[in-house]
Amino acid sequence: ASKDGGSYMNDDEIHVSDTPKLDQAMIHIDMPKIHDLSEAKQQRALARLNAVILHAYRARALGLGSLMLCHVAQGGMDAYFDLTGHTKHVDLAAGRVICSEAGASMLDVEGQLLVSNGKIDDSLLKLLRSI
Repeated sequence: ASKDGGSYMNDDEIHVSDTPKLDQAMIHIDMPKIHDLSEAKQQRALARLNAVILHAYRARALGLGSLMLCHVAQGGMDAYFDLTGHTKHVDLAAGRVICSEAGASMLDVEGQLLVSNGKIDDSLLKLLRSI
């Protein structure tokens, strides 16, 4: 991927999914250094995790932010959310470019990165901000 050049995998252009609803969406969750958060922030992060698990079709955590972003870019997953806000920017930089060029939306949720296919943003934001 390159700025304004699209995203490609093995010479084939890739795009985010077209999943229209949160209850049909598969979401990657990243939660680095959750043990470093205050007790209150840990509880909020876990409440958000629980909400995503209950409202999305599936939630997964691989532990590799850059790989999870690539799954969103190629349409294999519908969103990525950093529950703690502690993922290093350098670890996500390339994945953010790849996602952007594949048509993903990138939002800040109180310092936490949310990347999605753009179709589930409203319902996912409403859910996350309700906690």
